[in-house]
Amino acid sequence: MNFIMDYFFFQVYEDEPVLQAFKVMRKKRVGAVPVIERDGKKAVGNINLRDVQFLLNAPEIYHDYRYVCMS
Repeated sequence: MNFIMDYFFFQVYEDEPVLQAFKVMRKKRVGAVPVIERDGKKAVGNINLRDVQFLLNAPEIYHDYRYVCMS
């Protein structure tokens, strides 16, 4: 008997705003999500709730890092 498991994979793209990553984490009730290149071929990192909290508590930093990854 073969078992096939479906995995739900949550991700954000490197050029999306940090708040989009936060929305995905809240909606899916997870603490972190992988960051994927726009072409979807390579993971470039991950972002977690602590990262988002740090950026939102320091507006001068958030201004420079409003996207998940710097291109």
